Amino acid sequence: MANIVLVDDHSLILDSFPLMIEKMTEHKVIMKFNNPLEALKYIVNNSTNIDLLITDMKMKEMNGVRFIQQVKDEVPDLKVMVMSQYDWKEFVIQALETGILGYILKNINAEEFVYAIEKVLLGELYLCNRSMRVYVNAKREKELHIELTSREREVLLQIALGKTSKQIATLLDIETPTISFHRRNIMQKIGAENVADMTRIAFEIGIVDVGE
Repeated sequence: MANIVLVDDHSLILDSFPLMIEKMTEHKVIMKFNNPLEALKYIVNNSTNIDLLITDMKMKEMNGVRFIQQVKDEVPDLKVMVMSQYDWKEFVIQALETGILGYILKNINAEEFVYAIEKVLLGELYLCNRSMRVYVNAKREKELHIELTSREREVLLQIALGKTSKQIATLLDIETPTISFHRRNIMQKIGAENVADMTRIAFEIGIVDVGE
């Protein structure tokens, strides 16, 4: 049996997930927090009694990456798994760089959630499908020496989907000249000469899925 600490600023998660864990496994959520600062104090003082920390990424008092970094500074060997509603590249990559063993999304089914917990408790890395895709795509970008901001990735996706600058501006709620500015920056960064090049590279680095 493993002792788990759960940190999330959504009461629904704090109320429901411990019940699911205890119903479907032999593990127990010994403490739950909606404030990462309070959780940090507890973890530091009770580290020998904790087997796994499950934490959200986007919280009011402290973002997940900073929280995990501080936990790891104090308790380097503690196993950590992220459970988030966001599969943003920055979140996934930065979290992995802190030394977490799992990154799952809150919309996965209960069976996969339990499976992820078991894998992480064994010291194995587990990424759900969407976070794995983000990780693989980030590796592709690095291999191609491409560094796009989140906004540039959004714009490139819409360009690859055939949207005009005016349509993209409306969709993202920004000015059309700003889209033109992003378009120029993207073309320079990825070495594209036209929309066809931009679309091809968007597929190559996984910004657009084949099924979209």
